[in-house]
Amino acid sequence: MGDKEKIAKTVVHVMGFGAPKYGALERYILDLSKTASLNKIKIVVIYNRMPKSEEFLQDLKDNKIAFYIAKAHNPLKFLPIFFKIIMQYKPSIIHSHFQPLWPGIFGYLFGCKNRWNTIHLMLVDKDIKEATQLNQLKITSRIHRMLVNKFNTRFFSVSNAVNNQFKAFYPSQVRKFEVLYNGVQFAPIDKEVSRVKLGFCDDTLYICCVAFASKTKGVDILIDAMNQLYNMNKDRKLKLCLIGLMQGDNMTNKLMKRVESYGLEDMVINFGIINNVTEVLPAMDIYVQPSRSESLSNAIIEAGFAGVPAIGSNVGGIPEVIIENETGFLFPVGDYQELAKKIDLLIKNDDLRREMGIKAKQHKIDNFLMADKIDRLIDYYKSTH
Repeated sequence: MGDKEKIAKTVVHVMGFGAPKYGALERYILDLSKTASLNKIKIVVIYNRMPKSEEFLQDLKDNKIAFYIAKAHNPLKFLPIFFKIIMQYKPSIIHSHFQPLWPGIFGYLFGCKNRWNTIHLMLVDKDIKEATQLNQLKITSRIHRMLVNKFNTRFFSVSNAVNNQFKAFYPSQVRKFEVLYNGVQFAPIDKEVSRVKLGFCDDTLYICCVAFASKTKGVDILIDAMNQLYNMNKDRKLKLCLIGLMQGDNMTNKLMKRVESYGLEDMVINFGIINNVTEVLPAMDIYVQPSRSESLSNAIIEAGFAGVPAIGSNVGGIPEVIIENETGFLFPVGDYQELAKKIDLLIKNDDLRREMGIKAKQHKIDNFLMADKIDRLIDYYKSTH
């Protein structure tokens, strides 16, 4: 497979970020590359910065996946690397992520006719509210988006919510947009085994949130809800497990000060950024995604595979991964009091938690297996000339 004559086509993935951990998107690109190789398709990857996970870097090396470092949002730094890749691999498809402008423009200038983009984010206004009208976006955002639309030939939206928003905002580009859900690896891990490894106590309920340090993710809303829950459940041992907050980050510091202001230091376990989220989630009892905006949420999908019921804000694509009153609950975005009530309902009803967890697992298996989504994308690649 290493010989050029055996490769039918090359696809360049411009990731548009720096891979700070070995998470769902890193596992996706790795599995995509493996599956593509079996179909005589070579995947070449460009990251904005060197990935931080040594394990991920080793997996890229072991699987002979070519990757480069070039900031996709900086034309002067991106162009030389991109030009080198174009000349060396002569790709059939440029597939970018997170809406960088330059892969589409340079791909067009260098004669690559298939310039695709996966849209991972909802468009939001200055207050981080999901926009309902195009004029709610900053003028610079509108210009950027117009150019991205012009120079890319196909868009994959990670949820119906994303797809509907973009089609409403850009009716002349409707034919370019379609939905291709994110997928997540399903690796069953026993709940008790996971809890023992983490040293969790049998008499304690563990509530989890996976989120990077950003106001968009709404961790402050969850902390406010936990303060209310503490006062409602003084006879119940609760722990809030936060995963993904970068140590020393300004937002992380603000969140930890919020925890301290409520006197909840003993309740919160800050895992920081970890690479084994899927091994930790099975130990949890309740998963919460309190985002102010969310295109879909891989973490809710991962929690579902772990058999953990989820509670999420009613925004973006979250209602597509939480079936209300079956696999979990939705709450109005920002309403920490309503969030506290939903969590409290699951705290006090063991049977409901277990039932929702079982349904969540089956729902995710039926709809969000990574292998299924990769196979579908490979079909797109194979049918493109």
